[in-house]
Amino acid sequence: MQLGHFGHEFANGGFHARFHFHGVGQLLISTYQQSEFEDFSKNKVASEAKMYLKTEPVLLDNFILELKLLNSGINNEATLFCI
Repeated sequence: MQLGHFGHEFANGGFHARFHFHGVGQLLISTYQQSEFEDFSKNKVASEAKMYLKTEPVLLDNFILELKLLNSGINNEATLFCI
């Protein structure tokens, strides 16, 4: 899943997540996030983070349901619980 774009030529940053089903009942997620670029001394810089998370397929199902509720305007956030 990818939202936004990476690099200083794009306005608001980016988010990328790779979902990988591993074994029975385990979902691994690797993410990369980058904020928008801002002036910092003589350069433009962005905050960045990589995260490696674990969750369960049923929690992904719950997250997908929450995304649908978010899209319909019923909820104002969606959360995927991970460790």
